[in-house]
Amino acid sequence: MLRQYTELEIENIAWELLRRKPKGRACLPIDVDLLLELQGISLVVVAGLIPRFSIECCAYQLHPNGEVIVAIEKFIADSRSEPSYRQILAKVLGHLTLHKEVLDQTSSIEDYLALRSSPAWPHMEHDAHRFAVSLMAPEELVAQAAAP
Repeated sequence: MLRQYTELEIENIAWELLRRKPKGRACLPIDVDLLLELQGISLVVVAGLIPRFSIECCAYQLHPNGEVIVAIEKFIADSRSEPSYRQILAKVLGHLTLHKEVLDQTSSIEDYLALRSSPAWPHMEHDAHRFAVSLMAPEELVAQAAAP
């Protein structure tokens, strides 16, 4: 069964992920590529995700070694603004953080597509989006940046 998170729980999970970052404190803008790397997640740029599958980015686990792959569309990686690119990756990191038990069952892009058509997907998407917002603009860092 899919875990139900409150908005505050999602914010706290995102902040805890930032606090675990080595080499001092997190700072704005958040380096999502580095966060993926620190989690042991491989980022690959793939041409053709949009025309073949109608997705910008996806995550799946290679079995049996368990390596987690995040695949992002080459067009997105090459042409999107840096904030937009980071937001897409932050949302996928949200899925990997909040819904690991579900994503552990995906071993291909096709499995990921099947998951997207499940009844649980809208709730998972909402949680991942909220995580991305909390990760990219954590309240404490935004308040520090806005302070005189």
